[in-house]
Amino acid sequence: MLGGVIRKLKDLVSEVREAKFLGLPGFDWFTKPGKSKPPQKSAEPPPPSPGYKEAPPTKYFQTPQSPKAASDPSSWTSKYEKPAKYEKPARWQSAGGVVVAGLDPEGLTKVWIRKTKKNPGYKSQWTFPKGRIDKGENSVGAALREVGEEMGVSAKVVPFGSLGKFEGDFSTTSFFLMVASGSAGAHDEETERVALYPWEKAVAKFAMSGNKRDVAVAKAAMDVIRKRFKVDPIRGTSLE
Repeated sequence: MLGGVIRKLKDLVSEVREAKFLGLPGFDWFTKPGKSKPPQKSAEPPPPSPGYKEAPPTKYFQTPQSPKAASDPSSWTSKYEKPAKYEKPARWQSAGGVVVAGLDPEGLTKVWIRKTKKNPGYKSQWTFPKGRIDKGENSVGAALREVGEEMGVSAKVVPFGSLGKFEGDFSTTSFFLMVASGSAGAHDEETERVALYPWEKAVAKFAMSGNKRDVAVAKAAMDVIRKRFKVDPIRGTSLE
């Protein structure tokens, strides 16, 4: 009788080991020290059905201009098309004045400049007076008008005082060397302050404001003073 029980126990152990080897659920508790579960073969994907077809590649298409174009696959394109190149708006023409205090050696060492008011999107900075040329107006007339409006200074253009054209962010400005015929008066609301400074201080104000264009304009004006008036605009001494 005892032998029969032992045989049944051995058969049971053999069945458990076989179930563990086959990976059947519920037999993970039975493990033998020093032995690991044999590697399992990965299941291969089933073969495709007879009517199976691969999906076509995704296409990029432009936004249709009409419902009819949306339903017409022939209007789609498989290539990405770049948007139209950005073109800057046309520059407007403006004019401005560089106004010195006088035509004598001392007057040629000082220049009138203005500080703009701070507006949303625009920081306050030191500049020469300048503005857009109105319809029917020439560059000299526009420059004189802007000097009067933005600084309240009456001035005259020096003969052969054209300083050339200078490029800004949105405009091309023609500048003229001028001489003041009086002190500064009332100016428009776009100007916060008007001051008469020596050239060195005026250029420093432009540079600190990040106004590179007016720095170049100031250098051009000082070159004209040296050549036409034979005066050093910094020291006020004669160059003859």
